[in-house]
Amino acid sequence: MRRRALRAQGPAALGLVAALAAGGLVAGAGPAAAEVQPRHTVVKLPITAFSQMVADPVRGTVWIAGAKGTWQDEPEPGRLLAYASSDGSPRAAYHLKADEVSGVAVDPSGETVYSGEPSRIRRLEASSPGLGQVDLERDVCGRELAHVGGRLLFTQHTSGSGDCATAGTTLGVLTDEGWHDAGPAPGGRVHLEPGPGDRVLLAQARGEAEPDPVLAYHRVADGDVSPAVAERRFGGEGDAGLDFRDAAWSEDGGLLAVADARQGLRMLDAATLGDAATHYEGLPEGVGTTAVDLDPSGNLALGGAASGGTPDLTVQSWNPAWEGAPLEFAFEGTGTGDRVAPRGVRFSADGRDLHVVTTDAEGDEFWLHIVHAVHAVQQTGSAFAGGLTHRPGRVVAGEPVALHGRLDLGGSEPVETPRLTAVREDAGGRQRILGATVRDDGTFVVYDEPERVGRATYRITYAGDLRVRPAEDAVLTVDVARAASGISLTAPAEASRAAGVEITGVLRVGGVPLDDPAVLTVRATGRDGAVELAPVTVAADGSFTVRDTAPSRGNVTYTVGWPGDALHEGAEASATVRVRR
Repeated sequence: MRRRALRAQGPAALGLVAALAAGGLVAGAGPAAAEVQPRHTVVKLPITAFSQMVADPVRGTVWIAGAKGTWQDEPEPGRLLAYASSDGSPRAAYHLKADEVSGVAVDPSGETVYSGEPSRIRRLEASSPGLGQVDLERDVCGRELAHVGGRLLFTQHTSGSGDCATAGTTLGVLTDEGWHDAGPAPGGRVHLEPGPGDRVLLAQARGEAEPDPVLAYHRVADGDVSPAVAERRFGGEGDAGLDFRDAAWSEDGGLLAVADARQGLRMLDAATLGDAATHYEGLPEGVGTTAVDLDPSGNLALGGAASGGTPDLTVQSWNPAWEGAPLEFAFEGTGTGDRVAPRGVRFSADGRDLHVVTTDAEGDEFWLHIVHAVHAVQQTGSAFAGGLTHRPGRVVAGEPVALHGRLDLGGSEPVETPRLTAVREDAGGRQRILGATVRDDGTFVVYDEPERVGRATYRITYAGDLRVRPAEDAVLTVDVARAASGISLTAPAEASRAAGVEITGVLRVGGVPLDDPAVLTVRATGRDGAVELAPVTVAADGSFTVRDTAPSRGNVTYTVGWPGDALHEGAEASATVRVRR
């Protein structure tokens, strides 16, 4: 049995940005009295990587573990952040000049917060300043933490080859004297999900090395982890095996909700890990499930990664007496994130507030959303009525097009003036364009200048708010044509062969300006036939000049042409000059 003693570490060893109490924890009474009116608070998080979120059951605080930026060639410095559930205000921020914080746990009393790092576990006490720490063998695979049965459990991965998918994994238990090994865990990355009392779930990460990962339910007593009470693999049931993202226990420990990125929501009987009779609706088809949590009343919050107005978050009840429709939230647009991050949903201990961490499509920006008094939220439906129309009728690359529509809010008064997001999808990919504000009568106009010829699909999204559910996206597909072009010529009525012929002209193109000067073809046709003259390059203002010694006397027709390009139609013009001797 290996043991390590705690040693004190003062604040000088890390960057302590903000703390409202000497030790960084906020002392005081529990959550404030229940709010009558629900609210929605959004906080931009100062991190570029998110690991885990836990709610302090005593102090009404949510703790977030992650990382921010890089130190040149060094690993990303860790971040341990705390926010008040009541209003989203910051309570503490620890900037750790070390690796990413991969796990965070809070003991049931709220007295101690633990952060998991590659080479240590730090602990922050409410009763004393600074941080204590336990040094461990370095683990670059992500150290998970869970406070279970009065003890802190943690994972320890060993990977000589650096391949975390095949790393050996053990469980450690932190005691007052130090820590000791609690025995092997499933191989590779392993997630820990603490349950009520002495319960803990171990979830093996899916990968090429482990296509059929295992779920295992254990109990913790006297600092030791029991053999698995129940285990389950899912690959034998006709699917590709579990792809774990998150899990949540019911308050009595009898039910497990598991977020599976492949199969969606799985409800399990905790005692056997078999399918449970309790039923909740999953997210819409095609939405990857990323996060789940259960509140003390049995209400379930389910997060995912959706696009447009498809819900990224639902809150629902399994109780048949609960007649309301599930609450639906869509995250779409700047300042909100586009999807729920893995393990990014947690109720407060009393179930009153819902904490949600969202991220953008690139996964390097994060926001904390707090839905206060979530069970008091009442939503009505919304819909785009009558479809979308566009003006002008002919859509041209590089020229403005206006999309007209109407949003029906079902008679509800939204929390704020509805704003829409709009996306154009064409051969160049998916491009977000300028959205619009909905007028009092529900009408709106979205403007765009398509950049490519061909088929383009416009998708208008209304994400809803606390009072209004998201609307199903309004979609319009148009054919984008090449812009028109034209050539005008100014030629003399007569000219002599001795003096030559000079014709001036202008090439005009619509839509997108030309990247390179246009080169025109010139043909002179007289009584002796047609002659191709030297090409002419157009100036920046579109002007050009054709000079020629006429091939013959009599009427000579000069034809100037441009074949066009990918975004512009071609053009041609002719002028006839009577040529004298």
